Amino acid sequence: MSFFQSLLSLFLGKQDDALAASQAAGAVSNAPGASVVALLSPFGDPQVDGPEGVMMRGLSMRSEVALKVSSKKIEMSGEGALAGRLAAAAEVALEQALLVNADVVIWGTVAAESGDLNIRLFPVRQEPLTKPGAVGLGDLLRVPVNFSVEISDLIYAAILAAVPPRNELHLREILIELGPVLDRLSETFQAGPSGLTDNQMFSAQATYGNCLAALAGRTRNVEMMNIAAETLWKALEMPAAASLPLDAGMAQSHRAACYMSLADLSDEPSCLTTAAEAFASAADAFGADSQPDDWALAQMNRGHALYRHGANSNEPRSLQAAIQAYGEALKVFTRGRSPARWSELMNSQGITLAQLAESFSGTALAEQAVECFMKALEVRRREAVPGLWAASQNNLGAALFSLGKATGDNSLLQRAASSFRGAMEVYREAGSTNNVHVLQKNIGRVERLLETRGVSVTPEGAEGDSESADGDESGEEADAPDAGGDTTGKKPD
Repeated sequence: MSFFQSLLSLFLGKQDDALAASQAAGAVSNAPGASVVALLSPFGDPQVDGPEGVMMRGLSMRSEVALKVSSKKIEMSGEGALAGRLAAAAEVALEQALLVNADVVIWGTVAAESGDLNIRLFPVRQEPLTKPGAVGLGDLLRVPVNFSVEISDLIYAAILAAVPPRNELHLREILIELGPVLDRLSETFQAGPSGLTDNQMFSAQATYGNCLAALAGRTRNVEMMNIAAETLWKALEMPAAASLPLDAGMAQSHRAACYMSLADLSDEPSCLTTAAEAFASAADAFGADSQPDDWALAQMNRGHALYRHGANSNEPRSLQAAIQAYGEALKVFTRGRSPARWSELMNSQGITLAQLAESFSGTALAEQAVECFMKALEVRRREAVPGLWAASQNNLGAALFSLGKATGDNSLLQRAASSFRGAMEVYREAGSTNNVHVLQKNIGRVERLLETRGVSVTPEGAEGDSESADGDESGEEADAPDAGGDTTGKKPD
């Protein structure tokens, strides 16, 4: 039995109980048919039999992919930065996918100079690039137009890996098919796929590594995640990586995601520093001038990795480096240009400043944290993004609580209670009972602290249109509610 078979046998055996429980509760159903619906867009003239015909024949015998063919070609038209043109093309892909209930769109071009078939995948349900195996708009698979059976396996694996599972049953269906395909590909890549140019070899190796990362992430397997990271590193060591900066940047981002996951799976802090270094390498590959959006996103993700390392290891230097990385990202993701990203960065900076404030005397850092959360709330309006609004309100409450304790300013504690109440209302409306319970405890801590000072709590609305409170003066500590969709979140010590 191969390693892939052993891994799947172990994971699927453990999954049976969870699946049975989900089916008994009506959470999943045994729906017949393929696990993934893929929409294939023409790569060239729709009236001419081109590479999509080869792909149709290659995928027609694949049991878990139902292939639908579009007559409308998806193109990157217009001028401007590549990221913007890719985003515009993705909007067209999403529109087409929703019309036929597709899970993923297959599109791309035939490169005039090299003759490469450049394949892009657009999953309808997007995942952040910090998740192992996630597929970004910049990901590209370069293969010959008349590709081999081995490359057909790789395309099939990439399609299966690109689609986030809907539930336990869907996960099982995908893994049962994905595992054996990757098993066959392991032999192909050990020998080296034949008939590929240097650029195609790099692209194939990187795509294979990201497929392994998807399998490792979905099975939560440490050994497989290390193999995925090593496979991506092998691609990055190839000479072609230097001539394909965007591809290399995406491969570094995927490698970083592997180490972010390994930090969770193995509880090894050094994985987070490796992830931060890989995100830094991704930023270098993208270039602030060449691909500013990708560069800024890599800087932001680098900040997230450094924050986690600093918070988990009580390392102020990592927290300071995280703030610096967020500052770099803010050079591109300004409020006027990218308000959602800007508010996310403001929130993340606030969380990091609040964590850093615990390592230094004085209130300057905590005051800066409050300012960051207030700025985030200028964009995160309750009526538009209630979950993110509640997360930042909760974070604001935590920072105000810390300031109120340190300074003796009871008005800050009153404001903290108001922020906690506003967040609690949203979580209650959303049915998030755990977060409601946490916030009730945090409000109770504020009230008890005010009572020790002979002050009653004044109910009032939340500020602005928070994560956990710190401990009160008796030494109690608050629990951390969900971060509401943010990548980072302040956890109390």
